[in-house]
Formats: sequence, structure tokens, C-alpha cells
Amino acid sequence: MKPSSILRGLSFRIHARISASPAAVAPLPVRTQFDQRLTSELDALHDQSPAFGINGTGYASAAWIIDLLAASAATQKIEQESLINVVAQDSDRKLIDEYLDFNVDILDACNEASEKLEIMQSYIQSLRIVAHSVEANFEPNSATTARARHMLDSCIVIERSREMNSKRSCSKSKKLLSQRCSPGKSSGGTTQLGEILTGSTAMTSLVCRILGITLSFKSSKHMFPSMQLQSTNSWSFSLLGLQKKVTESSRGAGSTMLAELRRTIEASRNLRDCLAESDEIGVAVEELTRSCGELEEGIKGLEGEVKELYKGLIAVRMALLDSLSKA
Repeated sequence: MKPSSILRGLSFRIHARISASPAAVAPLPVRTQFDQRLTSELDALHDQSPAFGINGTGYASAAWIIDLLAASAATQKIEQESLINVVAQDSDRKLIDEYLDFNVDILDACNEASEKLEIMQSYIQSLRIVAHSVEANFEPNSATTARARHMLDSCIVIERSREMNSKRSCSKSKKLLSQRCSPGKSSGGTTQLGEILTGSTAMTSLVCRILGITLSFKSSKHMFPSMQLQSTNSWSFSLLGLQKKVTESSRGAGSTMLAELRRTIEASRNLRDCLAESDEIGVAVEELTRSCGELEEGIKGLEGEVKELYKGLIAVRMALLDSLSKA
């Protein structure tokens, strides 16, 4: 037999063997448009690299959390647009009801976050008054110093009162995250509708949990979320990877508090110490004023994105209620 005949015969046998193999012809899983779009949002967050180190803020910075909230608001839009092509059936009623219950919890979480941000605005204003009163007196006398220290003490009271509320809020959001990350597990969670609602739920739960923790006046290394997902979609792997990054960075930094808030608290403590020792007061005032400005700018951005997320949640809720009415 000629070499060419041998090669043709060998090629034929290899081709026949491959053709007979089920693994060789098994189709790849079909990715839905929802999966692709949500994964894209999450991958964009992965690509961002917050600054770490002594002067870095990492994943606890207001700028990154604003982006995180924006991605969650975008997820609501993706969810709403994806639901247009899904016709709800009577069998989906339990799945939708579970999501609507979750939706109420997240709306409550948004309201709690807005309340915290309002308290922080008041906190900033109190610190600004202190800084202004001390700055107005180039060499503060004992009366001015006493008033400033008294006002700083009142700010500490605000910190402690919000700390207690944050514990309750974090406990609620932790329970919400663990119980609601996979809606419809027993009622069609593997359907297209199940994928959409599960993806939105997991994303929004994680975001609200991180937001609630970072807005606390108390930092803890053990309070960041731990979420497990049954889903094998691309978005689930990306979301779990993001969660891992945030958790590891908070452990490395030793703080879960919003970076701008932490620096403002440290600056207020430093001013109080300087007033007690009558040393470097001017520098301490400048530091407090600067940190208050950074925190206030971050709060404004956070407030805007929380409102956008809230509006998106309401829009999805109305869309699902409309689907139920037609089922």
C-alpha cells in the first residue's frame, strides 16, 4: 500500500472514531442574553483596581461602592428588559411571589442606607462647626477649647448610636443574603425566569450587604458576606469571584468601614487630642476639614446611586406584578 493510501486509511479510522464519540459532538451550553449582560457588568467591576496600601482605599472606597451600586441598578434594567421576552405561567407564581418578598426586603435595605447617609451628613455638619469654631480662633482659649471638645464628644455619641443600629441592620441583611440568594430552588429555579430572578437577587443581595456594612461606624473583619450559589451560569462564577476579592481585601486592610468615614473619624480623634495638648491644632483642623469634604462628596454619590437602585427595584416589581395579572 502506498504511503498516501496508508495516511488516507488512518485518517478515515480516526475520523470515524471521533465521530462515534458522544463528547466530541456534545453542544456547548447556550448562554442567555441575561447571563451575558450580567456577566459583562460583573467583569467590568473585576477590571477595576482600587488603590490599596497606606493611602489607598481598596474596595471600601466610596468611589468603588458607587460603581458597585451603579452595576446593581444596571442589573435591574437588564432584568426588566429580559422579563419582556418571558411569559409567566401559573407554575411560576410561587417563584415570583418569593422574589416579590425579597424585593420588599431590598427596598427596606435601601431606605436604611438612605437613613444612614442622612445621619452621616449631620455628623459631618457637626464636625464642620467644630473645625470652624477652632479655626476662627487662631489661639483658642480655654472656653473655645472646652466647647469644641464637648461638640466632638457629641459626635462620638452619634457614632455609638449608629453602631447599634448597624448591628441590627447587618444581622438582617446577612439573613437576607443567606436565605434569598437562590429564589425558586423548589419552584422552577432552573427555568429562564428562575435564572433572571436568581441572578438579580444574588447581585442585589451582595451589593446591599456590602453597602450596609461599610456605612457602619463600627468595623469588623468578620462581617463581609459569604454566599454560595447553586447556579452554574457565567455570572455566578464572576459574582463569587468578586465576593472573594472584597472579602480578602477587607481582611488584609483590617477594616470594613467606608474609607472616607474611617479617615474622618480618625481626624476628629486627632483634633480632640491636639485640643487637649494645645499642640498642632491648625494642622489637625485642616486634616478634619479635608476629610469631611471627601466624605461629603462620597455621600452625595452614594445617595444618588441608592435612589437609582430603588427606582429600578420598583420598576421590576411592577413588571412582575403585571406578569402575574396576565398569567
